[in-house]
Order: sequence, then C-alpha cells, then structure tokens
Amino acid sequence: EDVQKRSFTKWVNVQLKKGDHDEEVTDLAEDLKTGIVLLKVLASTTGQNLPPYNKVCKSEIQRVSNQSIVIDFFQSAKIKLIGIGPQDLADGNMRAMLAAMWAIIYAQQIGAIKGEAR
Repeated sequence: EDVQKRSFTKWVNVQLKKGDHDEEVTDLAEDLKTGIVLLKVLASTTGQNLPPYNKVCKSEIQRVSNQSIVIDFFQSAKIKLIGIGPQDLADGNMRAMLAAMWAIIYAQQIGAIKGEAR
C-alpha cells in the first residue's frame, strides 16, 4: 500500500501542476479529505470547470459536502466509482482514496476522459 500511496501522490501532484493549481500533496489521505484537491484533479483530467464548492473546510460537514460534489463530478464525467461514498473520502479512508485515484487514471488511460494516453 505504501508504494501505491507514493505513486498516486506523485500522479496527483503532476495533475495539479497540469491544471495550474498551487497545491502539493504530501499525505494522500489527509490532503484529499476536504475534497478540494480531488475536485482540482478531476477538473485537470476531464477539462471540465470546477463546480462551486467549500474553499475552506473547517468542519466535517463541509468536507462531506465537498466530497458529495466529488462523487457528482465522477458521475458527470462518466467515471465509475463503485462502493465509495462521500463519507469514506471525507474520513480519509485510504482504500477509498486509492480507488478514486485508480478510477480517474483508468478512465484517462482508456480515453474516457481528456488525457494523453489512449
């Protein structure tokens, strides 16, 4: 799991740079809890505009709200995310985070969303 965390962390940082976002992820579970980074990665990989979201998350309710927007973004981009809910992501569930990253990478690789590989 540590190798996956490092690999996905590097991939997330590349996607953020491609999207001209200033964030840098160092701890995948902690940095993705708010949903802000996930939304920016989804925007970068899909080419879609960011929907309105809580830009500052001080409470669990705001994190879950942002993660609900993440789940909706997955659905609108036609990226399948099975068995993962907003609470899983807001709690920093590492399996949920890794599954979300894998779903984005997979969709990008098969050409379902904007990307370099096909």
